[in-house]
Amino acid sequence: IAANEEYQLTVSFLTREDLPWAEKGHELAWEQFELKGDAEMMLKTEPISLDGLSPLMLDEAGKTLGNDKLSISLSDKMIPQQLSFDGKTLLNTFPTPNVWRAPIDNDEGGGDRSFAFRWRAFGLDKAVPVYEMASWENKGTHFHGSMKGSIAVTGGALPFSQEVKVYTSGDNMISYELEVPQDLPMPDNIRDYSNFNFPGFYVLQNTLPLPRVGLKMEVPATFDKMNWYGRGPHESYWDRKYAARLGVFSSTVAEQYVNYSKPQEHGNKTDVRWMALTNHEKTGLLISNGEEGPLNMNPSIYTIENVTEAQHPYDLVEQEFITMTIDWQQSGIGGDDSWNPRTHPEFQLTENSYKFSVRLSPLNMDNEDIAKKVSATLP
Repeated sequence: IAANEEYQLTVSFLTREDLPWAEKGHELAWEQFELKGDAEMMLKTEPISLDGLSPLMLDEAGKTLGNDKLSISLSDKMIPQQLSFDGKTLLNTFPTPNVWRAPIDNDEGGGDRSFAFRWRAFGLDKAVPVYEMASWENKGTHFHGSMKGSIAVTGGALPFSQEVKVYTSGDNMISYELEVPQDLPMPDNIRDYSNFNFPGFYVLQNTLPLPRVGLKMEVPATFDKMNWYGRGPHESYWDRKYAARLGVFSSTVAEQYVNYSKPQEHGNKTDVRWMALTNHEKTGLLISNGEEGPLNMNPSIYTIENVTEAQHPYDLVEQEFITMTIDWQQSGIGGDDSWNPRTHPEFQLTENSYKFSVRLSPLNMDNEDIAKKVSATLP
């Protein structure tokens, strides 16, 4: 086993002959075992080479940050808006905080006791992050941007901070922190169920269990081909993921749509180490996890807002961009039944603070090795 590499040993049990109920080679069961190289060597990765690259510059108006290859447009508050590399757009919109998901059927179970009811009572379906003025500092090999803001909710706000390191290579390392104040008042329309005694009733009293903790961005619709190292090939979630194998998979963004009778959250991938979104020229965007560990990732041809509002599949409208979500975690999907809030407590997002990081890199799959690119460290 090579140092600084991760392997998955998959053991399968197959039928040895044709049977009345299965053909020869039918898989009965499987399991995976993670194998890694020397623990000390895992930390000794090669740094990315920045030799010969043009230095980054911030224009006098504070509207553009970049060099001869990279260009990031900034808002009046100096918040990153759009990213281009080699003259091609990689990000239509820069990642911003996101706590909402289109409720699944199980989220709606229980009427005014449901998770979805509580989320809407707190206004999470309408929540929009608002940034304060950002600051930027030239560190030589990179520019370091610091941003703060909040997400307004009923009776208060969720403060967040976002640190962005922009490198001359075009790499962007984003660190994100979100706080959920303990003293958030319960909205008036949330009833007191402290005396409600029903087995499996899992909404915790006087808390706001978030739908998700993550970032959302838009990428060009031409990046419709996807490769990823994580669980797949089908969708998986925090409490429904062990039927999905860890491996390297290929598909298209459109194929991630799951045709539920009522549109809802779908297509998520768990334990993702990296995901590449590319066009027919095999160029595009590489997304990889930071030091906190694997992430949830989910590209979609539909917006979260459209999926939330749609009552039928024919209400969905394919967009001229791809909505990409990157989550530290999503709430579990439950399923003990669908008429009560049954997501188990260990799969609810009820912490008071969250922190994770993600790396965004330009990619050319014809002349770059993804595994080497992901493992190369940034200064």
